[in-house]
Amino acid sequence: MKITWQTINIHPRRPFAIARDNKTEYTSVIVNIESHGETGIGEAIVGAPYRDSSENIIAELTDHLSILEDLPDDDSANWYPYLGEVLPGSAAARSALDMALWDRLAKVAGVSVKQLVDAPEPTVKSSYTLGFGDPEKHPQRMQAAAGYPHLKVKMDSKSAVEFLDMLLAESDIVWRFDGCRGWNLNVAQKMLPKLNRLNIDLIEQPFAEGNYDDVAKLRNFCSVPIIADEDCRAIEDIPVLADYYDGINLQLSKCGGITPVLEMTSEANKYNLKILLGCTIETSIACSAAAQIAGYADYLDLDGPLLLRDDPYEGVINDFGKLRFPDRPGLGIILADV
Repeated sequence: MKITWQTINIHPRRPFAIARDNKTEYTSVIVNIESHGETGIGEAIVGAPYRDSSENIIAELTDHLSILEDLPDDDSANWYPYLGEVLPGSAAARSALDMALWDRLAKVAGVSVKQLVDAPEPTVKSSYTLGFGDPEKHPQRMQAAAGYPHLKVKMDSKSAVEFLDMLLAESDIVWRFDGCRGWNLNVAQKMLPKLNRLNIDLIEQPFAEGNYDDVAKLRNFCSVPIIADEDCRAIEDIPVLADYYDGINLQLSKCGGITPVLEMTSEANKYNLKILLGCTIETSIACSAAAQIAGYADYLDLDGPLLLRDDPYEGVINDFGKLRFPDRPGLGIILADV
């Protein structure tokens, strides 16, 4: 097995603001695995929530290349335990390798990864994400999101109450709010009267990681499902989170790939936790990998490529929230026609 990689810089259509970040460029590590005449592709995308960096991913791949190239590639039950042992400190690197191995395996079988794992067809639509920022630019953000029935708003506690006033006019939209760890309980309580006037189906990670007491208090006076994001990174987190949250956000780069996300989905089902399958600012590689298992999710947030102005790849298409799968094996990835 031969493993190679390259880095690419990708750029959002407009500066993407969340509660703790406002970036205009992201670095993605693209991994290729070639074995027995077939090549699989994967992507490691990093950011502050992932506690990783592209430099660390490349260092991990370089330092352990000889070991990684001897991995079994016939079954995830065989390759993933080795990935966990060799790359324990980089979930994004494990994710890129895992999705590339799945891509290669499905191509050998002549089917999509979705078919290979026997995942059901997605029955829910994906949301489209709005960063927050200058209130005067809200009309432009809404124009870019026109046609998407579910909109996800990344909103900090400073601008939350003011921003909600602008959303009250949009009565035909289902809203999702992502606090990105930036809310506090006092502001959340002040927001509640306006939140109750909106059609909201979830609130994601409103408070800092580990602040379970405030999550419990928020659930006492808010009927909207509360979803853990940064609080949920591994399968071991799920039993604890079940006492506080209504659901969990699973992302491949955060959790380590398709294989552990499938395991975490099964574990979450034991505790009746809802599944939000999410993404970050990423190309069609990583987002198409997540889409292969979208049928297991209760909510989808797979819009990363839509937020880019320079996605070099084509894969699963987000057609105003509806996922459309290409008739190609593996992850269905090809180079974009630009």
